[in-house]
Amino acid sequence: MHAILGMIDLLLDTPLDEKQRKFAVLVQGAGKDLLTLIDDILDTTKLEEGKLLIEQIDFSPRALVESVVELLKPKANEKGLALQALIDPATPFALRGDPHRLRQILFNFVGNALKFTERGQVTVEVVSEGQKLIFTVRDTGIGISESDRRRLLQPFTQADGSTARKYGGTGLGLFISNQLIGLMGGTLEIASSEGQGSAFRFSVLFEPAEALPELSPLTPLRLAEEGAPVLLVEDNLVNQKIALLLLEKLGLSAHVAENGRQAIEMIEVNSYRLVLMDCHLPVMDGFQTTALIRSKEDSSHQRLPIIALTANTLEADRERCLAAGMDGFLGKPFDLRQLQGVLKDWLNWKEESPKQEASLIPLRLSELQEVCRGDEAVLFDLLKFFLSTTAELVADLKSAFEKKDFASLSEHAHTLKGACASMTAGEMASLSKEIEQEAKSDRDDLLPESMRKLEVSFERVRVFLEEVLPHVGE
Repeated sequence: MHAILGMIDLLLDTPLDEKQRKFAVLVQGAGKDLLTLIDDILDTTKLEEGKLLIEQIDFSPRALVESVVELLKPKANEKGLALQALIDPATPFALRGDPHRLRQILFNFVGNALKFTERGQVTVEVVSEGQKLIFTVRDTGIGISESDRRRLLQPFTQADGSTARKYGGTGLGLFISNQLIGLMGGTLEIASSEGQGSAFRFSVLFEPAEALPELSPLTPLRLAEEGAPVLLVEDNLVNQKIALLLLEKLGLSAHVAENGRQAIEMIEVNSYRLVLMDCHLPVMDGFQTTALIRSKEDSSHQRLPIIALTANTLEADRERCLAAGMDGFLGKPFDLRQLQGVLKDWLNWKEESPKQEASLIPLRLSELQEVCRGDEAVLFDLLKFFLSTTAELVADLKSAFEKKDFASLSEHAHTLKGACASMTAGEMASLSKEIEQEAKSDRDDLLPESMRKLEVSFERVRVFLEEVLPHVGE
């Protein structure tokens, strides 16, 4: 389906007459509906079998909510609806949880709100209670009766038959979203009445972000030594192009085999540092190909790493890949971050040493751009908010230090440490950690120097941001 939709997108970028474009758009819409249905059915199956796993990775709640709103704004504009996000300023810069599933939940709730609202507005509200976030999607739509509310969270269920006929949908979205919220340790509440709009509210308690730069999957890498290319075994032309572009971005050359037999022939005459093996191939599938490669290896040859590429991401599929002799597993579709994370384990790569002048740059803007998914407006708001709140925290620190209020000093330093780590301000985060520890142990002999260093570091951040902010988005 991803290949079909990709080719339709390419087709729509070519010169078409009005009738051809209309047909292509209809096929594109049907394809997207079918992909949604397939994804929903797969998620339902995973949920029923208890095999749907919740990830724990660092993400920016603000950037995630903003991206959902921005992506759905065209649909709101088509209906003449206002769509906005109201995010609590106290929302942490970064938290640890499952951003993919959170985005899926919000897409479902906001998409439904837009679908069932003919006039007025849809609002996404985020309230922060520390690491606990409360999300509310509120609309001015048709509303839901009390009897229908009790039925809505069952699979393949909508308010009534006329709803399905008029608005479409499978009745799986709310069921899946409610189950996901439960898996994330949260609860869903629905407040609504017919003709008065609806409010879908859920809360999730996230973990604090680790924010360890050395573990960042986007840390620049370089090959420790030049070597053989990667062999990509993939029959889908669109998937080939995507994978080759990502490999090129990572500085890797690659050869392509379109089926298992061709891959075996290429391995016999070429040396490869690693194989990216699609599991479903013509002529000879990935499992058969891997088994044959392993049978030809002996103890005198170094084992060739083989990474499975598959759209099937159930634990049973992972186990089947490993049992076939594959060394790793990468679910499709994958992005640069995921590909790099897998390759880092198997190739002889080293982290790039930062250039000497990089130490003069107190924030890693490239990583923050990734967190904001390239949205310069979100990045601007994030940097501006960080500058203002950090200035307040530093002022609170100075006040507590002057009063010798070590308990408050430790608390403010802890807060500042987390904020700076999330925003990649490593020097300030380290100094805040030192102050926190020194305040806890009443080391007033060390605190003056640590405070002085922190003020100098903050001044460097302030000057940098005031210079950069006017150019963000240019």
